Amino acid sequence: MKIAIASGKGGTGKTFVSTNLFWVASQKGIDCALADCDAEEPNVAEFIAGEEERVEEVYQQVPVIDPERCSFCGKCYEYCSYNAILYLPEKRMIQVLPDLCHDCGACSYACQAGAITEHPKLLGRVTRAVYGAAQHLVEGRAEVGGFIPLCRSSPIPSMRPATGSWCSSTHHPASHVPLLQPSTGQTMWCWSLSPRHSVCTT
Repeated sequence: MKIAIASGKGGTGKTFVSTNLFWVASQKGIDCALADCDAEEPNVAEFIAGEEERVEEVYQQVPVIDPERCSFCGKCYEYCSYNAILYLPEKRMIQVLPDLCHDCGACSYACQAGAITEHPKLLGRVTRAVYGAAQHLVEGRAEVGGFIPLCRSSPIPSMRPATGSWCSSTHHPASHVPLLQPSTGQTMWCWSLSPRHSVCTT
């Protein structure tokens, strides 16, 4: 079973619900994992500590445009859905705005002049820790400052166990990390409406 804990805002008790579900499952000897997908402010480890087992860095490929090779055709600018390219053809000026880039690769695909190269940018780290005999904690933590689609491109799915229950503590939709992407494939959603009220759906 895969359970996602979500809400429409912060402070509604997502961590409270998810850590208690995980603790009860661990006490019953159930193989399970708890993932804190609130990459901006993960706090599950403050309540349930494990022994660090594995850490992976997550990178984003940020395109860089070489003005010497660029033909200033504007195709990369047209292909970009996130307004991440500053394009001033009358001044022959073009550059990528890294904080708006989503690493979709559309600009590289559009460029026929071979003027775009991609350079890695550290987004954050995903840590897996052992808790008990058959339980694991997984945490995604973003680098401070900037747009972080960490859970979209992170190795969180590869860090969960092959079998057993999967409790996923997600974030509120107002954060920079898209809500549904790290929670794809869940068999149950638990919407935490307030510290005292939760609604579960399948």
